[in-house]
Amino acid sequence: MGTGVRIALLVGAIGLVLPALGAEAPPWAPYHPWGSFSPGVWKTVRVVTESLDEHGRPTSISTTETTTTLTARDAQGITLLVEAVVELVDKRLTVLPRSVRQDYFGLSAGHPLQVKFVGKTQLELEGQRLPVQVHQAEETTPNGRTVTKIYFSDRVPPYVLRRETRCMDTAGNLLAETISSVVAVGLPWKVLSEIHQTALLHTFHKDSKGTVETWAIISAEVPGGVVSQASKEYDQSGRLVRRSNLELVDYGLQPSGEPKRGLFPRLRAKRAQRM
Repeated sequence: MGTGVRIALLVGAIGLVLPALGAEAPPWAPYHPWGSFSPGVWKTVRVVTESLDEHGRPTSISTTETTTTLTARDAQGITLLVEAVVELVDKRLTVLPRSVRQDYFGLSAGHPLQVKFVGKTQLELEGQRLPVQVHQAEETTPNGRTVTKIYFSDRVPPYVLRRETRCMDTAGNLLAETISSVVAVGLPWKVLSEIHQTALLHTFHKDSKGTVETWAIISAEVPGGVVSQASKEYDQSGRLVRRSNLELVDYGLQPSGEPKRGLFPRLRAKRAQRM
């Protein structure tokens, strides 16, 4: 799995509410996975990754602990600080902190972006037909363009019920495709010491190297949304080459100095009320 895909899985999902963002912000901006929180909130996740040989036996195991902090939020998007430590069998590596800027489509917010309203349709979710708005964003880069469609409901958490992203080169050839769909909502799930109402999100990513399939549990009460996640990566021949599991270690809803991790006490501020 590429670095970009890993970062997207760690910092993505669905959120709730923030104050008015201005005319530039799309209608789902208040529901972004980080957009409902104030700068300073953070989360720490731990990802265990196994690489497999041709017989399906693990050849290496790594553990990555990543702390993501919301450092800024404005009408155009958000800025995240991502800090990670990787543990291998015989060494521990600290990855240089990096700042990630995203618009409310989850794109880089650093290239020209054209956004348009496509129309209204219905999505089927657990036997029900739900009305949704469809919006499309096209991001242009020197290497090609990325087209993202968002199927948005302002009534059903986690609000963005489907997302389709296609990356193409300058000649229009498809390089990668990612489709994420909410397949269940209202699932009670234990998040650390609390029970949250969550959603089940399925994501399928395909590029020239192979495919990645991911199942994630999303809680709108947690910054970044994802509280649990399992992924499997296959090469071009369909052989399972890597699998990973993500778990939420801790999170904080206000700045509190050094994050409390693992078995240390968890101190959280009460969620701000919806605007």
